Amino acid sequence: MINDNIEFPGKNSDDSISSRYSPEQWDLIMLIQKAIYMGWQNSKEKISDGFAAEQSDSEITTLAGRVFEKKNLPAKNRIVTMVFNNLRNIPEIDTTDDDGRFHFKLPENIYDSAKLNFQVSTLKRNPTEDSIVIEPAHLPHFTTPLVLKKKISEMEAKELMNLRVYEADSVVIGKGKGWLKPITVRARKKIPVAYDESKIVSNFSRIIPRDKIGLTPNSMENALLNTAGVSLRGTHILIRGGGIPDPQTGSTEPLLFIDGFQIILRQETILGYLATLNTRTIDFIEVLEGADATVYGPGSDRGIVYVHTGSIMADSENEKNGLKLFYAKGYYTDPVFPQPDYDKKEIKNSSYPDHRSSIYWNGNIITDSEGKAMLQFFTADDRVNYNVNIIGLTAAGEILFGESKILNE
Repeated sequence: MINDNIEFPGKNSDDSISSRYSPEQWDLIMLIQKAIYMGWQNSKEKISDGFAAEQSDSEITTLAGRVFEKKNLPAKNRIVTMVFNNLRNIPEIDTTDDDGRFHFKLPENIYDSAKLNFQVSTLKRNPTEDSIVIEPAHLPHFTTPLVLKKKISEMEAKELMNLRVYEADSVVIGKGKGWLKPITVRARKKIPVAYDESKIVSNFSRIIPRDKIGLTPNSMENALLNTAGVSLRGTHILIRGGGIPDPQTGSTEPLLFIDGFQIILRQETILGYLATLNTRTIDFIEVLEGADATVYGPGSDRGIVYVHTGSIMADSENEKNGLKLFYAKGYYTDPVFPQPDYDKKEIKNSSYPDHRSSIYWNGNIITDSEGKAMLQFFTADDRVNYNVNIIGLTAAGEILFGESKILNE
């Protein structure tokens, strides 16, 4: 419903524009032209939206589930113990109700895929063989307005029509003289895989699926080293011994790509960077070499490590003896942007040149009451000017942009 206090142009006319657009489209219009639509901040819809936002946040920070007996009946008066895998490991305890339900308040600012351990016991602390079912969190969903969806242009429609006309002989099936006899093509039964094959960039690459990576700290390194042609020299990954060293860093490591984007590593190794990733979000890894890698340009003679990400790995189904391992959905914690600490003498006196093109990044800067923030970072050795790009978000949801320069004088 559109609030009557909003001053729409032509609101009182017979052909009111308020009936031409959907609520989603009006949300977009009013967000980018708030000065025109006076009174929309005081609408009743804003109060209901705020309540919905608080409700969705509580669903993320509160975890609920049920306990069932062997015959799939609700298990009441069961003690459920939850341990959050952090430095404190302080257990939380709750007792199931008549429907076998329990609730836990998750720690504040819980990170994404936080590991939680559950155990069920009777009131006398005896272990059981009950099963634990965690209710899924209902995260907020957003729909794309029709005005932002791509439509088929007249040119594209014409191309489709021409394809039907000129390639009609490829789809028409006929019989009689002049037609070849039909044949049946049979293939071997395809073995199903646990990753998205449509993402594969080369038919000749070596693939490391997510179930071969594991969740241990060294799982990424072990998965790569178990791949044919991949070796380790010190802390550096090499494919077939490496190729021509990088002219700037001297590295013989392969190039690293994640979902189509190249990751430029100056002073960090591939293993060091991959260690910052959540392995549960990785769908599979491709290792390319030779002609398959050369299409990626300079440095590809050293090979390619191509990481494909996907949805979070399914939760563990280990529910034997009243135990369950669960990975809670939370908020993603961005890794620390790598930069040298020249306050340390051994780094400051190093003869290794610093050719970083990006010298600083921080995605979680909060300004003070006056809207100011102070940052400290070190520039690189190259005597160049630096571009500064700032993107901010206000408490009201407004997106701010700013640009500046650091001049080398």
